[in-house]
Amino acid sequence: MKTFTLFLFSFLLISCAESSFELADDSPLPHYFQISDSTDRADYRVEYRIYQDRAEMTLYLASSDKKLAELSGISTTHPLSKKNNSQFEYPNFSLFDFNGETEILELRRADAIIYVVHENDIIEYFDSINSIKPETFEVRTDVELNNGEKWKANPETISGVANLKKLITEFNQIDNSDSIADLSSSLETEFKLIFKNCTMTGAAHDQLHNYLLPILGMMKKLKTPPVEDQQNELKKMKKYLTKFDSYFN
Repeated sequence: MKTFTLFLFSFLLISCAESSFELADDSPLPHYFQISDSTDRADYRVEYRIYQDRAEMTLYLASSDKKLAELSGISTTHPLSKKNNSQFEYPNFSLFDFNGETEILELRRADAIIYVVHENDIIEYFDSINSIKPETFEVRTDVELNNGEKWKANPETISGVANLKKLITEFNQIDNSDSIADLSSSLETEFKLIFKNCTMTGAAHDQLHNYLLPILGMMKKLKTPPVEDQQNELKKMKKYLTKFDSYFN
C-alpha cells in the first residue's frame, strides 16, 4: 500500500487536503531564506505544505515558532524522479518554484521529513542506481573472502547494512501484508543509500555487490502477497543480513 504522503508528495492529488512536511534538522535551509550571521541553522525550522493547486514554504524561529517568512509557489515532480521511480518508491525528488527560482527537495522515506539537495546529488544518485542491471536482481552470487581475510568496507556501507538490520529487528507488524510492503520501501531507501555512499573499489567493491544483489531480490518479493510468503522472505532476509560481518569489517 503506497502511503497517502507519497501520493501527495508525488503530486498525484485527488482532493484539497493539505499535507505538511518538516525540513530535516541536518538539511541546509532553502536558499530563499537568508539568516543573520549571528544565528545558527538550528535556530530555525521550515515547514513545507502541499495543496492541490499550490505549495507553501514557511520559515519559523525554532524557539518560539514565530513565523519569519512565507513563500507560495508551485511544486512539481523532478523529471529524473519521474523517469526513474519505477524501480523504487523512495527517495522522491520535487521542485519548488517561487517566482522562477527553484529549490530541489528530497523525501527519503515514508515520513514527513524533507531535505534540500542539489541537481548533481540527484544525477549521481540515479547513475549509481541505474548501474545495477535488472537481470542480476535474483542472482545469488557467492561472496568470497580476501585470501581468508575480511574485506575492508567504508563506514557508510557498514552503517547502511546496520540500518537494514535495525529496520527488520524493530518491525513488529509481520501479520500485515501492506505493512510488510511498506517496510520493503524503507529498506529500499536504505539500500540505495548504501550504493550511493559506497567508496569501495576493485575486488572489495565487486564482492560487496555480490553480497548486496540478493537483498534487492528479497526486497522486491516483500512487496508481493500472500502474507505467508512475505513473512518467509522477511525471515530469510534477516538471516542473510547477519552474514555481512563474516565478509566485511
